[in-house]
Amino acid sequence: RVAVLRSSDRYGRAGVREFRDAARRLGRPLPLEILFAPGTHDFTVPLQRIVRADVEAVVLWAGAGDGARIVRQMRTLGMSHRVVGTDRLASDRFLAEAGAAAEGVTMTAWPERSASDPQRERFEERFKGRFAKLPDIFAAHGYDAARLLVQAIRTAGLNRALIRDELARTRSYEGVAGTMLFDATSNNVASLRLMTVRGGEFTADPSTADVQPASQAVLRLGVVLEPDGASKELLAGARRAAAEANARRELNGHIVEIVPVTSRGAWIDAGSAVARTAVEAGLHALVGAVSGAHAHVVAQVATRLRIPAIVFSPEASLTAAGDPWVFRRVPSDVTQARALLEAAMASGTVSRVGVVVPQGREGRERLGAIRKAARAVGATVAAVTRAGEPIPEAVDVVALWLDSGAAIEFVRRHRRHLPAYVVGSSRLVVPEFLAAAAELRSVRVLLASVAGGPSSARSSFGGPAAVAVTSEQFAHTVVGEVIAAAAQGGLDPSQIRGALASAVVAGGRLYDDRGGVATGVRVVMVGRLEAGRQGGE
Repeated sequence: RVAVLRSSDRYGRAGVREFRDAARRLGRPLPLEILFAPGTHDFTVPLQRIVRADVEAVVLWAGAGDGARIVRQMRTLGMSHRVVGTDRLASDRFLAEAGAAAEGVTMTAWPERSASDPQRERFEERFKGRFAKLPDIFAAHGYDAARLLVQAIRTAGLNRALIRDELARTRSYEGVAGTMLFDATSNNVASLRLMTVRGGEFTADPSTADVQPASQAVLRLGVVLEPDGASKELLAGARRAAAEANARRELNGHIVEIVPVTSRGAWIDAGSAVARTAVEAGLHALVGAVSGAHAHVVAQVATRLRIPAIVFSPEASLTAAGDPWVFRRVPSDVTQARALLEAAMASGTVSRVGVVVPQGREGRERLGAIRKAARAVGATVAAVTRAGEPIPEAVDVVALWLDSGAAIEFVRRHRRHLPAYVVGSSRLVVPEFLAAAAELRSVRVLLASVAGGPSSARSSFGGPAAVAVTSEQFAHTVVGEVIAAAAQGGLDPSQIRGALASAVVAGGRLYDDRGGVATGVRVVMVGRLEAGRQGGE
């Protein structure tokens, strides 16, 4: 049982958030977290609360001065708790102001110097010659940061964007503060050393050398379930992938667990529900979210919690900003619409498109994507209908860009007035819509599907090579990709994110630089007719 005593500034707030999340993932949630204002002199009240909480250790997220006052008052009150702090305690000021109370305090610090480290020796000599004291960890970090920047400028020149790109490409750096290893999000993930004050000096304990992030016994993946969507199929596919991975021990002996995550209701309610499940269950990643609204909710939660989210919505805006935590696993609406319209226009009788989209922001974004695709293939958007309104007349093809529930209602209500072609996005590749579309005997229904993968849909467009990837099979594939990323990079969410960002499939990258899928789209025909076409992202 560990209590945290932290400063109320940004340093304490941001740092303890990471510590709190790590403690929860390890199955040791914090029983007590107390804030104090930097510069506080009397800590009697918070220390008494810690005594009453019956904890075994105290973590200090504080500067050297505050930390020194805290440990002095702890010893005055007779508290014998183990005290652990951050690298801000690894300073001469902390030793001087804490005095004998610093004895036994442990903190993170830079690696112990070896006899064969001339770079650090030169830095210490020059620093001491100028400032009459040895450098602390912050001086070393500042020196290394400046050297990294100068190195990038020498390579890239005086161009801000190129300098940034050069820094982003840096994967390791040997500095005076030790070896830095940068992951795909440019975070230093090198091992740490813990130092303990012994006899008034910082001493490295060999048993605490090279501390790595703790390995998790269970990889917990959340599958997002929506009211309007193939939730049952997604969950079944994810669970099958987890069961297969566990049976084959693919995750270095660790277990994969699938956690259902319900997303329903208004934006705030859905976001709160997803975030609450993610935090309480200790999720390492989120998978799913077919509709745009739910996908945006999941993306925001993933970014705030810093866990990767692999969403199944084709809305390009999800990855437009290049959020490093969000991956769009299906081709964009523009890519899907272009492939579908090209397939329909191959007959030579299709040129006028009627578009059916939902109300609101999602409808506007989807309409813009279809207009862009239509211009690219030489088609004309002749009419636009909102969900529930009468079908457009004098059109050759209807672009049905709705979620599955609304699309099923639309085709059943207007089945007698549909043109020769109806095309729909990957949102509609669910058993319920496939069944409804198969009843349209005189209409060619073309759907966009992710390229590749086996299927039980038996719908084809061009023979056995072109098959529709069902929701269950798609979830099985994506969860398998996340498990593979965890096996490669590690069980920390940032390591999973980094492995996904660099994942390769069929000789090429799975995701582009913004997190959008880089693979193609397949067009499939529902029903008795057979023909085929493929497009690329």
